[in-house]
Amino acid sequence: MAKTVISRNFRYPSAALRDRVRLAVKERGFRSEQAFLVAACERELRESDSAEATAQLEARIAATLANTGKQVQSLFTLVHAQFALTNSPVAVRSDLRG
Repeated sequence: MAKTVISRNFRYPSAALRDRVRLAVKERGFRSEQAFLVAACERELRESDSAEATAQLEARIAATLANTGKQVQSLFTLVHAQFALTNSPVAVRSDLRG
């Protein structure tokens, strides 16, 4: 079971923010400003973890796409080289000489 830590010293940077928080507490059905602030902190931390996981996934996808692009380019170069060798005038002439 999680230990409850009590901290009641919180100062809002402005009266406008304090009023917005108090209005949100009432509108959203929180039992107190503290409950609202704790929920906001938890959501922020969860989204931060999610954003980090998304960034890692995007990096892996980008690396995979870059690797696949290199492989496709290598195959294209190989096919192009083979086509050039089989259809070159030198190759045709040597085949005709028999």
